[in-house]
Amino acid sequence: FVRPLRIEYAAPNGRMLDPSQAHSTGAIAGSRIHVEYENGTHVWVNRASEGTWTVRDSAGRDFRLPPSGWLAWNTAAGLLEFSAELEGRRVDYVRAPEYEFLDGRGQWTEYGRLGASGSVVRRDQQGGVIELTDIYGNQRIAFEAPAGRLLAYDAEGKLIGPVATRDLRPGWREFEPAAGARRYVFTPAP
Repeated sequence: FVRPLRIEYAAPNGRMLDPSQAHSTGAIAGSRIHVEYENGTHVWVNRASEGTWTVRDSAGRDFRLPPSGWLAWNTAAGLLEFSAELEGRRVDYVRAPEYEFLDGRGQWTEYGRLGASGSVVRRDQQGGVIELTDIYGNQRIAFEAPAGRLLAYDAEGKLIGPVATRDLRPGWREFEPAAGARRYVFTPAP
């Protein structure tokens, strides 16, 4: 419920236009919109039916937005969210203060502090404890963490048992989801 500070549309040449200019030139039909809100949140959406649109986040990183793709960020709030092309394919990602989400959309993807081919959520708890939720489509899951112990739980919260992890690379763990498991709790080694 934050008021927009600025609304603008991309012209075919990439120049950003205010709504009046976008209407008068016909650029509004391209359906590529950027909204900046009073709280510092920026939202970029490619509502075009075809073609990608390259936009930048606050750190200067380029994001290629496919049709129906988006990028949202608020540096002060610690928010980065996108549905964009990475390495020629679409990936969905969210980093917020409360959680991190990754969906590789069927292909192995590593971004942020997660690796997955399907959807996974990471929540960091006190004491270095990490909770991972396997939403769907994963044959393996990777996450940034030191050495430690991983326990699996079913959808009702019943303990299934320990799950073996292996080093993906220094500072990263990888595991195969356990049958019937939905949630995993990682505790770092003392």
